[in-house]
Formats: sequence, structure tokens, C-alpha cells
Amino acid sequence: MHELLRHTWVRVLLIATTVAMCSLALRETASITLPVIRALKEVLIPVAIGFTIAYVLTPVVDWLTLRVRLPRSLAAGLLFGMTSFALVLVVTLVVPTVIRQSASMAERVFKGETFTDIDGNGRYDEGEPYVDTNGNGRYDAQGLIASAQKWVEERQGQLRQFAKLEIDRSGRAFLVLYLRETAAERATIDAALTVANERRPAGQWTAALRADPPPDAPLTWNPAWPGASSVAVAAAGELLAPDLQQRWLRHLTTVGQAYAAKHQALLVALRHVRRGTEIVADDPLRAVAERVRAALLEAPADEQDKTALAFAQRLGDEEREGRQAARELLAELRGDDSTAQWLGPVVQNLEKEVNTQLEILPNRLGGWATSGLTSVDQVLALGLDIILVPIYALFLLIAMPSVRKGVHNYLPLWHREQLIRIIRDIEKVVAAFFRGRLIVCLICATLTYIGFLAVGFTGTGVPYAALFSLFIGLATAVPLAGLLFLVPALIMTGLDGGTAVTVTLVAIVYVVVQVLETVVLTPTIMGREVELHPVTLIIALLLCGKLLGILGLILAVPIAATCRILAREFFWPWLTGYVTTGQTTIFRRSESVERRPGPP
Repeated sequence: MHELLRHTWVRVLLIATTVAMCSLALRETASITLPVIRALKEVLIPVAIGFTIAYVLTPVVDWLTLRVRLPRSLAAGLLFGMTSFALVLVVTLVVPTVIRQSASMAERVFKGETFTDIDGNGRYDEGEPYVDTNGNGRYDAQGLIASAQKWVEERQGQLRQFAKLEIDRSGRAFLVLYLRETAAERATIDAALTVANERRPAGQWTAALRADPPPDAPLTWNPAWPGASSVAVAAAGELLAPDLQQRWLRHLTTVGQAYAAKHQALLVALRHVRRGTEIVADDPLRAVAERVRAALLEAPADEQDKTALAFAQRLGDEEREGRQAARELLAELRGDDSTAQWLGPVVQNLEKEVNTQLEILPNRLGGWATSGLTSVDQVLALGLDIILVPIYALFLLIAMPSVRKGVHNYLPLWHREQLIRIIRDIEKVVAAFFRGRLIVCLICATLTYIGFLAVGFTGTGVPYAALFSLFIGLATAVPLAGLLFLVPALIMTGLDGGTAVTVTLVAIVYVVVQVLETVVLTPTIMGREVELHPVTLIIALLLCGKLLGILGLILAVPIAATCRILAREFFWPWLTGYVTTGQTTIFRRSESVERRPGPP
């Protein structure tokens, strides 16, 4: 039995069975264990942060204890006091600036800069004092959201012109004539659809619909006719009583034929006028062409221009629905450019989506702010954690030798030497990582701030440079996370009057700082043997954050470093020995190399 239990595959089977049984027990007792696990996670987060701080500061306390001969409690208190003083100093110098710029940026996003209205006319006049919140040296009357909307509208106008969607002045003048010429037919068609959709009896129909319809009028709506779609006509006709459907449809198709005739006549006349071709005197189209020519020479009034633009937008919607008449009319107004046939719908859908997102953005930001401010229990929990973390860190820093001794005493004797060496390697990597990362982040934040200030000498500076520099520097701890704050910095620089050169220089500053961090700062300060590979770090952060939330993000680096060292000590020698010889696995120890039988 003893030999059987020592067999490799029997051990694997026992371990797998134990894991399966534990998983089954956790699943069956989830109603009890899950609340306990959630409560433990909330309690352990400040403990983990405090332990991390103590873990990082322990080598310094050990040095003070061994070299300076200070009692450990005094060394820990002295170091903790100095660290607290430095932290308070940094907070005193940095936090007010961050809060001030954050509040200023929030105000700048939603409304313009404030000014003193000396003459009381309700608007800013040149020379009146104002608060230059973004430091660009000029008064900004609009908030960034309004500026973004204006910028988007300008880019949309350029895109519409490129896609041949923008109708020129002569096209709008023609639409004014088109609306005037077809007003009666469009009104009759709209009235017919209204009485059908509202199921009105014949006595409540309009005068035009109450008259006797032509007996030779068609009973089918032609999809090529303007004014209504065949789907809308069929749906409205289904709502009428059977004895009224035929009469109603004859009226509607009669008006549809008249509208289609005017539609085609106006389009043909427009083609003749634009090409300058002559029309014979007895042709009825001659009079229509004269009216078109006169309309194109007239500048439409502002109200007529707005009506024409609204009708053009409606034609665009009908074009996307596949309406032939709208497509013909818009193609004529655009000059029948083939680009608009495929690019037009794309541009229109893009405009609609962008405008929708800009409209809901203020409400979305307000919802986030409201949800954050209304979570009073979360704010109180955060305040309690901020108080508890230093307390945990101080006592764990003092008790670290006892913790080490306890771990040392409970290690198995036959692997104690190897395990102690592994623990020391893990401690070295993790402590050096946190200390080095903190220094690297501070240096990156300083270099980014200096670079942003240098960009200001070329013209428009980076608004809220200190705020963005701090966030970009702190985000350097996670590879590529600084992009989350670089993008808003680029957007706000562009919206605050920055040129393409200025925006490009801001991006160059970020790239240069990241290259320096990767090539110079990290290898010099942390050492290449300590640094975790960026891909390894990203995977560890994502995986641990997904599994354990905030606690996982805190413990991701120690877990990744531990896994790497354990793989180097156990898995890789086993794999190398098994692949090389097929029989032996090499376990390295501090003094000797012990060979043991590998897996079968």
C-alpha cells in the first residue's frame, strides 16, 4: 500500500480527487460560503495593502536594525514617520493642484470660463477679467462638450461635401420651388394616410377625399411614386372598413399619379436648365423650366432655406429606406455623382450615431457622478480603509521578523533550505518591483509634465498638464495604461485651440517618456532580472483582477513573481530533465544538485 501511494499517477489522482471534492463542497455550500468570501475580501483588501507596504519597507528597517543598531520598533516608527511626512508633504503640494484642476476641468467640460461682467450686458467683452482655467491665454465661452459638438459639425460638413451630400444654394432654391409646386399633392397624401390610420369615417374626410374618385384610377400604389411608400399605403388601407378601402385607394393613387407627374416634370426641367438646352415653345415643359430658372436665380429666405434643409434631410431618410423618388431627386441635386451612391448612406449613419452619442454624453457623465456621490456607504468604507492601512502597515512592519520565523519553523525539514531560498528570491523580486515601480512612476510623471510645459512654448499648451502628467505617470505601472489618459489630453488640447503640430508634439512626449521608461529607467532602477515581462504583467493583472477584483490587482505582481520563481525552481528543471533524458529530473539546491527519478 505504501509503495502504491508513492506512485506518481496515484498521487495525481488523489490530488485531482481532493480538488474535485473541495469544489463540490464549495458549490453545495455557496449560499453560506459566498457571503463569507465577499466579507473576507472586503476586510483583506486593506490588510493586503498594508502588508505590501510593510513588505516593501522591511529591507530598510532591517538595515536600520542591523547596521545602525536601532530597536526594531524605533526603526519602524522612525521610517514610518519619515514616510508619512513625505507623503503628507506630497499630498499637500500635489493634491490641492489635482483637486483644483479636476474641478476646473469638470467645469470647463460642461460650461465656459467665468468672467466679470463689468458693463452688465450679459456677455463677455474684450478687456473684461476672466478666469483662465485651462491656461491658454484666451477667454473660452463654450464648454468642451459644446466645442466638441461644433468641431464634429464642422468635420461632418467637410465629410458631407466630400460625399456629395451637402446641397448647395441653387439646390436648396430648387427644393423651395419643389415644395411649393407639390404642396397640394403632399398635403392630400398626408391627409389620406391620417384619416386611414385614425380610422375616421367617410364623413370626417377632407373635401378632396369626399369627392367621387376617377373610375379609371389604379388600385395599386406604385413604389416609384413620391410622397408615401407602398408599405405605408398598404398598412393604412388595412385599417379602413372594406367598403371604404377601394374608394380611399382610388383617391390616393390619383393624387400619387399627379405628384409623380410633377416630380418628373420638375426634374426634367432642372436638367434642361442646368445644361442650357432649349425647349420648344409649345412644349408644356417650357413653363416649368422658366419657373425653375427663375427660382435658381433667387436666394431663398432664411425660413425657406431651413425648410429646404429639413426636407433634404427627410429625403435622405427616404433614400436610406430605398425610396426611388428620393434617390432620383437627391442624385439630381448632387450632380448624379457615383461617390454619393455608396458613401452617402455610410456618412449619414455615422452622423446619426455620433450625434446620438454626443447628446447622451452629458447625461451619462451626470449619472456616473451621481452614482459615485450617492454611495455613502462606499465612501465611508474607503475612509475607514485609508485609516486602517497605515495601522496594518506599521504593526506588520514591526512583526515581520516574527512572521518570517513562523514561516521558517513550519517549513518541512527536508526542503527547508530550498524553500527559504525561494522565499528570499520572491521577497527580493516583489519588494524591488514595488519600490522600483514607485520611483519609475514618479520620474515618468515628472518627465511628462516637463514635456507638456515644453510643448506650451510652441504655441497652445496642454490644458491641465499637471493633472494629466500625474495620471499618466501613475498609469505607467501597467503597460499601455497611460493611453487611457493620453487620449483625453490629446482631445482637450485639440479642442482648446491646439494645432495639429501641438497635438502631435503631445503624443511625441508620451512616446519618448515611455521609451525612456522601457529602455533606461526600468533596467537601471529595477534591474533586468527583477522586471516582469510586460505581457506577463498584463495577463497577471487581468486574470487576478477578474478573479479577485481590487485584491487581485494588488496581489497580481506578487502572484506573478511567485509563479515565475516556482516554475524556474520546479517545473522547468523537471521538464528539461524529462525531455532531455526521459528518466531524470534535476532539482537545484544551494549547495548541491540532487537527481531524482522523473515521471514514468
